[in-house]
Amino acid sequence: MPLLLVLFLLLLQKASALEILAREALVVDFARGQILLEKNSAQSMYPSSMTKIMTSYLAFEALEAEKFTLEDKFLVSNKAWKMGGSKMFLKVGDSVSISDLLQGIIIVSGNDACITLAEGFYGDEELFVNKMNAKAQELGMTQTHFVNSTGWPDIKHVTTSEDLAKLSIAIIRDFPNFYSYHHLDNFTYNNIPQRNRNLLLGKMGVDGIKTGHTELAGYGIVLSAKEDNRRIIAVINGLKSEKARALEGEKMINYGFKALKEIDLTKEINLPKVELIYGTEQELPVKIKHPFSLYARQDKTFNCTINLIQKIKAPVFEGEKLGTITCQVPNLFGSMMEEELVAATTAEEGSFFSRLLYNLSYFFTGAR
Repeated sequence: MPLLLVLFLLLLQKASALEILAREALVVDFARGQILLEKNSAQSMYPSSMTKIMTSYLAFEALEAEKFTLEDKFLVSNKAWKMGGSKMFLKVGDSVSISDLLQGIIIVSGNDACITLAEGFYGDEELFVNKMNAKAQELGMTQTHFVNSTGWPDIKHVTTSEDLAKLSIAIIRDFPNFYSYHHLDNFTYNNIPQRNRNLLLGKMGVDGIKTGHTELAGYGIVLSAKEDNRRIIAVINGLKSEKARALEGEKMINYGFKALKEIDLTKEINLPKVELIYGTEQELPVKIKHPFSLYARQDKTFNCTINLIQKIKAPVFEGEKLGTITCQVPNLFGSMMEEELVAATTAEEGSFFSRLLYNLSYFFTGAR
């Protein structure tokens, strides 16, 4: 019969409430997927040029599969040249390398570069967009629908900040060799120098990832920042200016790294012991199998449940699974975090006499 215990981890220091000016906002721990801060994160929104993260993802995927190389070149069509909004300033008939197109997309947010890349890969932007939507579903972006490769305004072109966080985690995780494109702060093509619109790039550990702006969406950004061995993702949308976007991003990054306390559950929780039957000892200590910690919003109480067997017969070997610990915390990929509980040591089987003594004790008392 399993033993069920519910533990409440009360974090004593209360953080002052953080004012979120963005219409939609989300801060996520990269490694755990744990949601650290959110506002309307599941609300449908227009992604504007943050769409280009998916355009880049598909390009990286094709390069990784060696279907193309960075030196391969695509022709610029009349459709790409005529495209409005931010531009790489391509000319009709230009033959442009995939490497230059990626820089035109990631650094200067060129809509003309997106269409050239989409047509080069699939011959038609619409076919490329079909692939974008298929990949979104594959990555668990269930509230996303793309209409184009650029983020050009369309009421049917929607996502959520949660879905953009999933996509950003995926592109960093799946293509570490190509993610370095997002670190670059300037690009010159056709003798026209342009700077990355991410004003936080190179500050506070920020090394990407993509800005966005349309009248319909407001100013938005997906930020990735790394401090020591920890990375966080912040998604912000619906602000009124580029400056406001940078200030809000700075606030979110600071909060993610400094206002949250890491709770090592392997040290904080006193785990019960399991009764050992026919062993040399009467009880068996247990431990959490892998390092298990949470980044805690300090004004919250976390609810953890331990599901552990009550008795086990010797012999038991160190590392043998005896139960689970589950903590219910906001998580981008699920509602809880779970880890195994295992035997902390090896328990040898006792002698014939000790087993006989156990049976006699059980016979006369009904229990140990």
